[in-house]
Amino acid sequence: MTIVLTGKQNLQILQAANNRSEFIDQLERELVRVVKGIVTQCLNGVLEEEVNRMLGRKPYVRRKKSVERESETRRCNGCKSCQGRDFRRNGHRQRGLDTHWGHLSLQVPQVECQCGCAVKMSYQILA
Repeated sequence: MTIVLTGKQNLQILQAANNRSEFIDQLERELVRVVKGIVTQCLNGVLEEEVNRMLGRKPYVRRKKSVERESETRRCNGCKSCQGRDFRRNGHRQRGLDTHWGHLSLQVPQVECQCGCAVKMSYQILA
């Protein structure tokens, strides 16, 4: 189970709505804005947790020297290594995702091998 803290969200609706339909429209736009923020934050958290699980460690934790089994969900494009201890985080890349609530900007984690090549990652949530 992945738990992502979303914090407190505030709705901001103008009090100067002239009629009920204008108020409902403002409320709907504000709800969509808040939901998009929460969904984006949750998806980014799930992507980070997936990288933690694939690498077998959280950020800023040293690599273990022990032998681990190989996985086909991660593979270096250069040396073809599948060992999590050979990989390190290498920032994020921004990608868009179209949803029912609108376009979301996700921060997809990048992973690099010790040989310097990019690691091919297949994220379950983006499949």
